[in-house]
Amino acid sequence: MRPEDIFFVIDELERGQPPCSIEWQSINMWPLIRHCLWMELKSERTLKSSLQLYNVRIRRNLRMAERVANKFARHFSKSPNIGLLNDGGEFACSGTETVAFVSRPPYLQRLPTGELFDRIVDPLIFASENRDDVAKYYTSPLPDRTLYYSAQCLGPTKWLDSPTIPQKTRIYLKRIASEANVDAARLAARYVSALRVFNRWYDASMSFLAGRDNLKRIYLVCWYFPDMMALTAAARTRGITVIDVQHGKQGKFQPMYSGWSQIPEEGYLMMPDRFWCWGQQSCDHILAASSDRKVHRPFVGGFLWPSLYKQLFLSAAVNQEVAGIPERKRRILVTTQPSRVGNIEPIPDFLIDYLQSDSTGLNHFVFRCHPNDSKGLAYCQYRLASISESLYSIDDGKGNLYDKLLQSTHHITEYSSCCYEADNFGVPTLLFGQDAKVIHSEEIESGMFSWTAGVVSELTDWLELELGTTDMRQRPRNSYLVSSLADASSILANNEI
Repeated sequence: MRPEDIFFVIDELERGQPPCSIEWQSINMWPLIRHCLWMELKSERTLKSSLQLYNVRIRRNLRMAERVANKFARHFSKSPNIGLLNDGGEFACSGTETVAFVSRPPYLQRLPTGELFDRIVDPLIFASENRDDVAKYYTSPLPDRTLYYSAQCLGPTKWLDSPTIPQKTRIYLKRIASEANVDAARLAARYVSALRVFNRWYDASMSFLAGRDNLKRIYLVCWYFPDMMALTAAARTRGITVIDVQHGKQGKFQPMYSGWSQIPEEGYLMMPDRFWCWGQQSCDHILAASSDRKVHRPFVGGFLWPSLYKQLFLSAAVNQEVAGIPERKRRILVTTQPSRVGNIEPIPDFLIDYLQSDSTGLNHFVFRCHPNDSKGLAYCQYRLASISESLYSIDDGKGNLYDKLLQSTHHITEYSSCCYEADNFGVPTLLFGQDAKVIHSEEIESGMFSWTAGVVSELTDWLELELGTTDMRQRPRNSYLVSSLADASSILANNEI
């Protein structure tokens, strides 16, 4: 199903039923159920992917990498709450903090100095006036590298009995599965699994927070997964304010942010108090279905990473040697997204067709793997095996995106929010596919981004047109995101949320 179709199914279902009364430990479960329904609508029973065509060597390497990752994860899961304290940074997590930032390792990007910087929460820490009262945590094991700001690792309670699902809940899930036209057994199984994760994280979060009486605010990323829903519920139970920090495009068809039409007056315990948004458009999308809500309200805090990068790291990045990339007139950065139902090829056919026939000598493509795609590197190697190695290079996605943008003349992506960041650095973006046409319809119509259905001739025309356009880096920027360290510092200092 297309994103807009999924959104409308969920929107119609919520509007057409009484407010959800399903609870677990007196916590209304609708946000978790809604997430399960969203994930089920996005899935299919079978997904045939070109990933299945990998040769034995690649599959063996992937399995080996997974075994190492699992061993690493087990090492950090010995404690139900806290893992290893990483080196680096200006503060340590002492347990006396008044403000906590909770993030995920995929948002860490390697700086020219070699340190890892969290592009979502580290700029907020930088903007905080009193870092002695601040602590940072991650929800999964950390890379074995120095962090710009030190952090500890959170985890769920390891051993905990699975919660019992009452018959009332099973009947409710069966009914909404029928209304949404999804398999009832699979939706129920998905909910049971999600509730099990929620239960373990809720238990660990209550223990974690019990020793932090000074904690007043928690800023977290991606609230809508079971782990962060559990932390949010535990925090709000103790009167701690929870703020979700925007991590990417929050469009009008993202059902975990938009389309909430039946929010109770007191709100949902597992939903953040506030949403820190990149700009007014994101706020408008969130409020469109319930503009008069009293809780779960958004505000413009801005996306600080572009400004901070330009202020602190730009010079080092500009002077950094561009290793392995030949001098070409056109340097095209392609930011890929993980394979999914509806798009099994992160590198689309029209790009392969273009590269196979490219004899211009003008182009060098850099294919950047998505940070969350554990199989991205192997996929790119397999997918590009028939292409001359002189025409492309592969970036594993762990380095800093902005370093790559500074080296690029063009940017291509399906619908990633990297398009806004490229625009912020004056790099033109070509979007492709029907999902992008819907998600970024306003920007495509305004001419901010170009779009193709996936036609080689349109790619050729776009490359030639954009190469001949002068002063691209001086054109007016978009209004989707604002980036003011001063404004954010004021918000953080004065608790203006």
